[in-house]
Amino acid sequence: MKKLILILLCLPFIGFGQDWVDMMQDPNTNFYQTQSSFNDFWEGRTIEKGKGWKQFKRWENFIEQRVYPDGNLQPQILFEENQNLNSRNDNFRDLMPENEILESVKTELDYGDGEVYPAEINSADITAYNIKGMWYFDKRRGELMYRLLGIQPLGKDITNPDDELKNTKLFWIWYPSIRKILHTELVFNDTSNSNRISFDQLLLSRRFSSYIFKEDNLYNDRAIEAYKRKGLDYILESQRIKDEILNFEQDLWNR
Repeated sequence: MKKLILILLCLPFIGFGQDWVDMMQDPNTNFYQTQSSFNDFWEGRTIEKGKGWKQFKRWENFIEQRVYPDGNLQPQILFEENQNLNSRNDNFRDLMPENEILESVKTELDYGDGEVYPAEINSADITAYNIKGMWYFDKRRGELMYRLLGIQPLGKDITNPDDELKNTKLFWIWYPSIRKILHTELVFNDTSNSNRISFDQLLLSRRFSSYIFKEDNLYNDRAIEAYKRKGLDYILESQRIKDEILNFEQDLWNR
């Protein structure tokens, strides 16, 4: 499906004959060089229908958010870069070995004094969670719906006693497999004991603070940090994706 989308994006530009058209269809061409070629071609010209201006702007808007800061577009480089990121089974296709999961939460450490000490993760060592979900449009209800697919705890690396950041990605859990457990555990409500909800309800209703760090895309689902600098650029890209989801539902009813 991803290949089909890429082909559809390229087809409308065939036949215009401009340099920037050929550059758009070459994955080895720098994005900013293509953009510059397009701007040079249209400088001083009147925008005419059927000449490719509108199609390029659509392509530009889509691609600009998905390239490296230097404008590199090569899919192979993007794939290799993404492989270096620690995504750890977020596609849920390959099960992690049970012993690897157990070693990430409970192990024994040797500090060099001849004795072995047990080390185990507890709730205080978990600092955050990554969650993976899917937005889809329900035609029967006529609304945009959200389905939670998985959850990943982030916490202390127990194999490293000096780990103070406690930001190690542990393992992904297929959310439907733990819903029954989370549904029986209630969230503490410091404002009203009569209106308590379960952890399952909290997650499904998205009553938590979060930011987007990754989305499904043509480049092997690369994370934002693979093509945006950390800081303001990272935050703005995360917000852009949020706005894209919100605008999708609103546009359905405002056409």
